[in-house]
Amino acid sequence: MELDEMIRIKEQRGYSIKQLAEYSGVPEGTVRKIFSGQTACPRAVTMSALEKVLTGDESVYKGKNYFYDMKSASADYGKYLDEAGSGSSRIAETVFSYGKKGLMTIEDLESLPEDSRSELIDGILYDMGSPSLVHQDISMEVAMQIRQFTKEKGLKCKTLVNPGVQILRDDQNLLIPDVAVACRDKTRIGRYVEGAPVFVMEVVSEHGRKRDYVIKLNKYSQAGVEEYWIVDPFKKMITIYTTEEDYAPEIIPIEGKCSLHCLGEDLVIDLDEIANIIEEYE
Repeated sequence: MELDEMIRIKEQRGYSIKQLAEYSGVPEGTVRKIFSGQTACPRAVTMSALEKVLTGDESVYKGKNYFYDMKSASADYGKYLDEAGSGSSRIAETVFSYGKKGLMTIEDLESLPEDSRSELIDGILYDMGSPSLVHQDISMEVAMQIRQFTKEKGLKCKTLVNPGVQILRDDQNLLIPDVAVACRDKTRIGRYVEGAPVFVMEVVSEHGRKRDYVIKLNKYSQAGVEEYWIVDPFKKMITIYTTEEDYAPEIIPIEGKCSLHCLGEDLVIDLDEIANIIEEYE
């Protein structure tokens, strides 16, 4: 489909850039550049994701743009996320106000009971639940491989598991990725990581798909994270977003080896180790 036709359908259906980004799973900044003509040759997978929304059943999307209130929010992403390895296209997220009206802050998050496990995105608290054993095992494996490399190369970077990240250095966003690599020339590392890590990884869980594939994706892209991996142990696929490709996704099976480009071509992650972990828990 040509861009002119996409623009026509978008206007006809009344989709905003933000809605189209959320419906398709393509970062908002990327959609904006494509529709403004800034991106001359967008990747085929990106255009395919947009086309599937624009040519799909309008009733699936109309009126179902993501709403971040204090209720359970759900939306149908269509077939694209299934092909990207996200599992069911019907996704539910639960957010909590803990009795407070209006937007929450990091101070509010810190005042919650110690046994609560939540992260803060745009002033909304999202319950994270308890990660599964396979979830934790994959995170530790990738973190250990990266940490060994950074130590051997003498890089001034910290490889962290489940760190709190003030991704936009404000008081209404504190994300907790499964793995993050924070380098001291780009972030301040104290109680939390302040600023954008060079690398972030999320392991998909059934209750957090929307967050990983859309909400966090847009936050990481907005903040300037150089490389973002979404590891899906259910589909045995990894979706990789990099600034080099304008955050258009590359989808690969969990097998063989894969370079972590943001830290140099020499850093190669052994995906077979991740595959072995998944197999152990099946």
